[in-house]
Amino acid sequence: MRLVVCIIGGAVLCGSFFITLRLIEPEAPLQRLEDQRISHYNDLPTASQNAGLAHIDEILAQPPPTRTPKDSAAERQRFRAEAQSGHKMAKRHHPDKGGLTQQMDALLRKITKDD
Repeated sequence: MRLVVCIIGGAVLCGSFFITLRLIEPEAPLQRLEDQRISHYNDLPTASQNAGLAHIDEILAQPPPTRTPKDSAAERQRFRAEAQSGHKMAKRHHPDKGGLTQQMDALLRKITKDD
């Protein structure tokens, strides 16, 4: 009886190992674009599809993301809340605060001071 349990347990363990291995194994690699022979412009769509790349027409056909005034207002409000709480990142990256300009000025002052 113990032998039967060991055989069944071993079969279950081996089976689950190979099933897991099969599930996590990466798919066959796509053919790289640089490895394909493209002799004419008309070959490019087929070659890019074989390489798993999107066609430029598909990319251009996607609608651009829309930003509503409500999104912009919510973003401004979030930046203001972070700035009021003393959050350094909000001050540095806030478009209205000119954090990058302040950093550049400080850097230029340091460089000219060292000279």
